[in-house]
Amino acid sequence: MAALDGTPNPVNSDSASVFIPSILNVHIASLVPNNAGVLQINLDTARTGLPACTTATYSFSVNTTTLAGQTLAATLLTAMGSNLPIDVIGTGTCEFANLEAVGIVSLHR
Repeated sequence: MAALDGTPNPVNSDSASVFIPSILNVHIASLVPNNAGVLQINLDTARTGLPACTTATYSFSVNTTTLAGQTLAATLLTAMGSNLPIDVIGTGTCEFANLEAVGIVSLHR
């Protein structure tokens, strides 16, 4: 995977290259859970390089009904509660409504 620089990261698959959007060094503006197990993450900075399934420049989603989603949600809650900047790498796909799913979150001090 290419270096995280805020632009789409090329990832090579067997026969094609896909682009996975990322956004770096941002803060969480709000977290919005719902009763279907979806956590919407709203960031303080707009991003570019969106996948075709979304027009949401400030938002991502996490499926909290899975262990992986619960781990991501815990990381996001820690970041918001501590006001820590994060990097977010999307999956390039939208699982809920028109929000791109989170693939990776990293925290900064």
